Amino acid sequence: MRTRLLLLPLVFLCAAVVCQAQVWPGYQYPQGNPGDAMGAGGQAQGWGQPQFAAGYNGPGYPGMVDPWTASAMQYAQAAQMGTMPMGPGGPIGPGGPMGPGGPIGPGGPMGPGGPMGPSQDAPGPPPYLRERCWLSLGYTVAWFRAARLATPLVTTGSLTDDRPGALGQSGTQELFGGKIPFNPFTGVRGSMGLFLDEGKCYSLEVGLLAILPNYERFRAVSNQNGSPLITRPAFDVINQQEIAFATTFPNAIVGGIQVEARSQLYSGELNVRCHTYTQEGFHASLLCGARYIFLEDRLTIQDVLNPLIPGRLTFRGDPISPPSSLVDEDSFLTANHFYGAQVGGQFCYENPGFFICVYGKAGIGLTQQRVTVNGTTTLMSPDGNQVAIGGILALPSNIGTQTRVRFGAMAEPGLRVGLSLSEHLRLSLGYSFLFLTQVVRAGEIIDRGVNPGQVPSDVNFGRTNALGRPLLQLNDTNFWAHTLNCALELRY
Repeated sequence: MRTRLLLLPLVFLCAAVVCQAQVWPGYQYPQGNPGDAMGAGGQAQGWGQPQFAAGYNGPGYPGMVDPWTASAMQYAQAAQMGTMPMGPGGPIGPGGPMGPGGPIGPGGPMGPGGPMGPSQDAPGPPPYLRERCWLSLGYTVAWFRAARLATPLVTTGSLTDDRPGALGQSGTQELFGGKIPFNPFTGVRGSMGLFLDEGKCYSLEVGLLAILPNYERFRAVSNQNGSPLITRPAFDVINQQEIAFATTFPNAIVGGIQVEARSQLYSGELNVRCHTYTQEGFHASLLCGARYIFLEDRLTIQDVLNPLIPGRLTFRGDPISPPSSLVDEDSFLTANHFYGAQVGGQFCYENPGFFICVYGKAGIGLTQQRVTVNGTTTLMSPDGNQVAIGGILALPSNIGTQTRVRFGAMAEPGLRVGLSLSEHLRLSLGYSFLFLTQVVRAGEIIDRGVNPGQVPSDVNFGRTNALGRPLLQLNDTNFWAHTLNCALELRY
């Protein structure tokens, strides 16, 4: 009995040696191919459930002996009975999982030539799948929709007319009116993003656009004799007629006028994107997020008047004489804050050399409109300065601030093309068209109807008690901007 027990380990050792030297018959993986996980060259592609030939009691069969959990006694008994797959093709034999050509053998997943072997050279994913995050920064040139003026602001005329410089007179000519001709705006545009998952299906991005303030200025001055005639046209609501307030008048008033218009725009957005890719280099994404747009306009008109003769100018109904002078100013400021939700999509074609993308965004939300009107007239004299409320078109009846909220919408289609400078750096050129509804702009809120009794420099100042006009009015309009952007994109 002891002899048999001593021989049992020896039988087990011999069986193990035989297993390493032979291929067990009857243990096959029909779904695998040569080079699969159980064959030579070994990657785990397509190998299925084991099939067993006659003489082997495999898993699911009566008398099953699991080769990975069997005891030494079961191994020996199985070897003697021929029920274990100890022959060619078995799990430990040549071609099996642990034999030559298997997962640990030459050419297997962990052997030479396998995925972890020295000769493996599997291609990586395309560049747009390798990126984890990106950063873009570019220089932007923009063209805004021209700001319209509700009334001509500066005119000249003939001294032979009944009301020189007033609209409708035969000799009146507009010097500044119609639209404010802004030159192109400049600014910066940037974005950054981060993929949220390993499969590159979802990303979070932040976008910023800053169109810096742009100025348009107009100036007109007289010579030392007060020529030419420079006037500010308006409509007299008391006498129901066109009139003009003189800034300069030959041989009577020397001075000049300056009109300054300023406009700027800022935008920010936060989006979540869902991405999809194809093997042909196409990349599409859908987005949803939040959008903020800020649009501001400011319009300022300033007159400087110096009388050449006593009594030609008045301040609050009292005549003034040289060397005293008057300075009046009208200021109109509008600010629009759009808060909304947006959706959109992008479709790109990308290859190692270049890319092209078309995109579109649309959003709805609320626009907070704010209008601020201010006006002053200052008497500058040797005895000191005095300030009165009101200029010409900004008077006590419309001076102040008003805010309201409107339902608004925005849209922004665009196109980007670019070149790959390196694996992580790209140069792009883009165009977009930004459209925004329900905004107010400084030039369009001016009311040209004036009660002369409110104008501190008019001879009729204080003669009427009713304020009347001008009114503080908010006139809705639409805004759009064309933008061109040249940017560097860093993708990592």
